[in-house]
Amino acid sequence: MIWSCLLHLGFNFYDDRPDSESVKIYPHRLRADHLRCDDSTWNTYTQALAAAGANQVIIDLGEGVRWDSCPELAVPDAWSKERLATELTRLREMGLLPVPKINFSAGHDAWMGEYARMISTRPYYDFCRNLIAEVSELFGRHEYFHIGMDEEDMANQKEYSHLVIRQHELWYSDLDFYASEVARHGARPWMWSDKMWEDEAHFVNWVSRDI
Repeated sequence: MIWSCLLHLGFNFYDDRPDSESVKIYPHRLRADHLRCDDSTWNTYTQALAAAGANQVIIDLGEGVRWDSCPELAVPDAWSKERLATELTRLREMGLLPVPKINFSAGHDAWMGEYARMISTRPYYDFCRNLIAEVSELFGRHEYFHIGMDEEDMANQKEYSHLVIRQHELWYSDLDFYASEVARHGARPWMWSDKMWEDEAHFVNWVSRDI
């Protein structure tokens, strides 16, 4: 059985307008130019998880790591790949299996910078392919890779300055692309099931049981 918790290194997923109503209610949603995960909090939570008997931790990476394929997306104090590799070793030694998470939802991709405005184009697919490969290499042999895919709708983006919603076959086609890239590196893609709420029959018929 999986006993897991989602922890965030990156958190630039939401609004870029400081005067929006959602930011007034949830100030943490405003995009920041620094890493909001401090060492003390990270260590406290991971130690508490291990002590409580958890056996897995999902790490949302976003702008929190300086990747070779897209170093310009990292905030100035983002973790280096070397530091993350050291932390992955520490987590495994504590009995916590680390699972990478990259959110590819168009509703939570502010961390992608200019690529968030290139969705479903060749440069965007190249960016995603390269990042999935780099994350997979660093995490080594891992069973799962979380790809997000939640809240890509009008309700969750209505106050964004740049709104993108993929629909119908395009959404499912892009999902298949992310999933196939993850599977190519030996992991099983994992996702939020929000899309099923709006069209369960289509979701059940289209989405692979391997996800």
